Amino acid sequence: MGKAKLFLISICILFTINIFAYKEKVIINDIEYELDLSDNSASVKNFYGNHRQINIPAYINYKYDTFKVISINAEGSPKSGVGGLLSAILVPDITNSVESMHAEHRVDIESIVIPNTVTYIDMSSFDNMIRLSSLAIPASVTHIYIPSVRELPRLKQIAIYGTPVIEYFVYLKLENNKIFNDDNTINEKYFEIAKTLFKLYLAPNLNEFIMPIAQKTISEYKLKQLEIERRRKNTEYELNKYTKQYNDSLRNNPWYCKDYTLSFSQIPDDALSTSDKCKSWIKQEKNRIYKKYVEFSRGDVMKNTLRTKYPDEYIVKAAKVNPDLNIQLREIDIEYRCMDESKINQIKIELIDNGKMPALESSCRAKQYNDNKRLFPSKEEFDTAYNNATSDSEFIDFIQKKKKQYKILQYLSSTLYGNKNLNLCEAESASTSSKKGQIIHSVIDDMSSLSDKYFYDQGIEYIMQYCPKFKKDYEKNKIYFDSVDMFYHSYISANYKTILKQRINNYKNGIKQ
Repeated sequence: MGKAKLFLISICILFTINIFAYKEKVIINDIEYELDLSDNSASVKNFYGNHRQINIPAYINYKYDTFKVISINAEGSPKSGVGGLLSAILVPDITNSVESMHAEHRVDIESIVIPNTVTYIDMSSFDNMIRLSSLAIPASVTHIYIPSVRELPRLKQIAIYGTPVIEYFVYLKLENNKIFNDDNTINEKYFEIAKTLFKLYLAPNLNEFIMPIAQKTISEYKLKQLEIERRRKNTEYELNKYTKQYNDSLRNNPWYCKDYTLSFSQIPDDALSTSDKCKSWIKQEKNRIYKKYVEFSRGDVMKNTLRTKYPDEYIVKAAKVNPDLNIQLREIDIEYRCMDESKINQIKIELIDNGKMPALESSCRAKQYNDNKRLFPSKEEFDTAYNNATSDSEFIDFIQKKKKQYKILQYLSSTLYGNKNLNLCEAESASTSSKKGQIIHSVIDDMSSLSDKYFYDQGIEYIMQYCPKFKKDYEKNKIYFDSVDMFYHSYISANYKTILKQRINNYKNGIKQ
């Protein structure tokens, strides 16, 4: 068992040694490479020396072998600051990935040439390149990753010659944000979101965002939509020539209903896809228009349809056809308004069809009068109140107020009947702490609550009946007052004697009061 473990450990050590044996670092022309001896490829790891421009070769020669430069992974110059003058990096066309080109001390870099073979760009590659003013990304790039902080304050122009997936925590791609239309045409939403992401998280001073392919496809899509809209309008114009005759015939029909008019504001897109489809669809619509025209050109057909499906519309049209019906229809609205609408419509339709009012049980007016006639001085006044109400519910509210007034009057009558011979002239001097004072003030309060003239006049009659002194004083002095109401309010006031004396003097002196 121990020998087996020892064998496995030996194999692992040997495998590890072999891996590192295939990796080797080398510095050539101030560029540090990591060589992969297994496939003769090289990756750029660092830059050294005070250079304004570094040309990264496509191939390098080392120990009699040639190595292909496939990626740049330079982490920046050493901490000593060597390489601080570097202002441009030229990348060979064969490089397929720009993953990292950090420049911790390299603040003078203004331009970077990225070849058409690069497929992925991590924008953090350009950290600390604060002088970088423009960046062109080739069409070969399929993915761009944007870091979550702003890194390039002087970057004012970005040109993307393709339609890459732009990654920022969540992929900006077809499924998530509906970047493409159904026909894979890039829409303006993609363009605007991409521009916003670059400006927010990479280049706060971005002035120009160029995406030629996206802009071209957006333009082509708009032109296509304009063409569809043009064809739609032409189709509508052609069909409307036929529908106008149909719609005009409906409007001239006395039983015309707006639900039957035709329009073609919604033409199916598939009908506009080819001229043959469009012509076929127009032909079908013409046939349909003609069929409807024949079907509804006769007044009796539309009349029966309205009567069955739209009774409200039928009643309105009937009133227009025969204006003499309006008085009777209005009478039905008033007399039977306590019923539900379907019942009222049934009564109206019976009137329209038979030419006379239907024989019905007692109307809403008769029922209300029988229940509430004690609240009105006469049938005429009840009818006036009933007619003035715009609805049955409004009239019921009115009756409820009358009933409250009626209860106050009953209470007033009961109080006066149980306490005859009250002297209402003592209202101001009677103390509310005494039983007599409470009764007097109760009578006065009830009278002030009677806002309904019919019940108020009855209250005055009760006072005349049960308060002899009030009646006697009124009969004696009524010539000095315009009405019993005026006398009553003067009588219960604190200045009754003064008021009476003044009115007597005015009367004797012929002064109009």
